[in-house]
Amino acid sequence: MGNYNYKLQTVLDFKSSVQDQMMLKYSNAKKELENSEKRLNEFLEDKRKIENEKDNLDYIKTIKDLKNYNSYIEQSNYKINNQKKMINDVKEEVNEAKDNLITASKDKKVFEKLKENDYKKHLNLMKKKESITVDEIVTFISCNN
Repeated sequence: MGNYNYKLQTVLDFKSSVQDQMMLKYSNAKKELENSEKRLNEFLEDKRKIENEKDNLDYIKTIKDLKNYNSYIEQSNYKINNQKKMINDVKEEVNEAKDNLITASKDKKVFEKLKENDYKKHLNLMKKKESITVDEIVTFISCNN
């Protein structure tokens, strides 16, 4: 039936590699988001623990102790706010990576569909050539009889 060679195979291969890269970037961004959210939860848990510890004290030994607790809580609030900002930035990266992955997937699908259509044309052409060859053989045989 003849070998089939897709003339845009290099483009399709390139689109596949771009899609793979976008998938990797998306995966990495999702992991970074998960890690950032985990870290935020750790900060929140630390703050909750120190607040509980402060609230459960029967008495405050000194003003200095109270200042230390409040300072630690303020520091925790600062870390929490910064982490929330970081999470928002990472979420934007995740969304951008997702959009890029979707675009790359669509581009690859287009070239796969073109390849499929081109292959169908190739098969039809091969069938026509085979049919012509069979007709010629039948005609040749019938003329010689």
